[in-house]
Parts: sequence; structure tokens; C-alpha cells
Amino acid sequence: DVAVPEVLALVGIYLKQARHANALRVLEATKFRFTDAGLGDLYCFWMGQVLAIAGQFSEAIATANDIVEDAERTTLITVILKNQARLTGETTELEEHLATEWERTSDKALLLELCDLRAYLDKWDFIADKGTTLLDSIDTTYTVKLVLMSLYKTRKYSEFLNLARQVEHIWPENMQPPDIR
Repeated sequence: DVAVPEVLALVGIYLKQARHANALRVLEATKFRFTDAGLGDLYCFWMGQVLAIAGQFSEAIATANDIVEDAERTTLITVILKNQARLTGETTELEEHLATEWERTSDKALLLELCDLRAYLDKWDFIADKGTTLLDSIDTTYTVKLVLMSLYKTRKYSEFLNLARQVEHIWPENMQPPDIR
């Protein structure tokens, strides 16, 4: 009799070996183990990830939508869409998902993901507009650099200089990085 931890260990091994079809077969054959143990969301989370890794994105999203827990569902859909964007180069669906979920939940981690994506897409206005919100909740050197970069790229030079002076203390030895100076 195989328990859920052993199933997940085997799935992990198959994924490490890039044997996605085997991982899918194991999950499909043992779904009842998860549901009998009241772990339906865990099953969907793993199945969605394996489907995404296998490039079956629409099936992965459908599986993710079966997750009851809202935060878990959002996280999995984000992972799936990031993988799809990485493999296909198409970011529209990921961007729309992140924007919708951030507006719905005000989750700052989603805001950071959205800002990262928009920086990659060279869409700096949004980041410049949401910079204060981002820094109020995720005040790291990375987010400071992201916001400073957005202010500079959107030609908001006085705001750039004000923020750069305010955060001088966060840099090692109070020295701004060369790309900020």
C-alpha cells in the first residue's frame, strides 16, 4: 500500500529524470490516495505542475481551477503561466492573470511579480505609479532598484532623486550601486 508521500517522491524522481509521462501516469493511478486522505487540492497542485512541465498548459489550468483554496489556486496558475511564457515567449496571459489577481487580492507578492514582468516587457509606467505601494510592503534592495529604474525610465527625475536620497542607507557602505548613480 503506497501512501501520498511515497507517490510524491516517485513523481519527483520522474520529474528530475524528465520522464513527465511517467509522472502523469503515477498521479493519475493514485488520485484516489489523495482524495481518500482529503488531499484533493494537493493532488491538483502536483498534477497541474506536472501537466505544465509537460507543456499541457490548458489541461494544467483546468486542473488548477479545481483547487478549492484560493491562494493555492492563484499560485499554481501563476506558476503554470510563467512556465508557458518561458517556453513560448508569450506573456499576455500571464500579465493579465497577475494584473487581475493583484487587483482582486492586493497581494503584494503578485504586485512584485507583475512589476518584474512589466520591467521585462519595458512597461515602466505601471511600476513608477505603483512604486510606493510596492516599497511600503516589500522594502528590499531589489524592489528599491526596480522602482528607481522605473522612475528614471519614465523621466520622473525629481522623484528618482528624492527616493535615491531616502534610501541611501540601504546600500552597503551607503554607496549607491553604479547602475543607480
